[in-house]
Amino acid sequence: MPPPEVASLTQRAVLWPAAGVDAYGQVTVAAEPVEITVRWETKRQEVLDRQGNTVALDGVVVVRQDVAVGSRLWQGELCDWVGTGSGLSHDDEEIYEVKTYDQDPDIKGRVQFRQLGIMRLRARE
Repeated sequence: MPPPEVASLTQRAVLWPAAGVDAYGQVTVAAEPVEITVRWETKRQEVLDRQGNTVALDGVVVVRQDVAVGSRLWQGELCDWVGTGSGLSHDDEEIYEVKTYDQDPDIKGRVQFRQLGIMRLRARE
């Protein structure tokens, strides 16, 4: 039986991990996406970021692995994603950016509960 922290991860998401920062200070993501198992909850809330600014989140995603802030997520399976390259140019798709990352161990310190705060990216104009 899996630990309760990761037992309910039954949904799929496509992840473009953050790869670095460009010359303009913007986060760059990897060109090749990967599919991960998640629990996706769409709910609006406001939280404080590391600098103390209020950030409006569009959802919370529970994951099994570490995910860097600035990474991109899309709810669905990798085989359903249509496109080539990074795939981040689809204006009609809802792509989310990871804004917060929280990690809490269980009482014995064996399993980590990882939760991402996500915000929907605006369509490119």
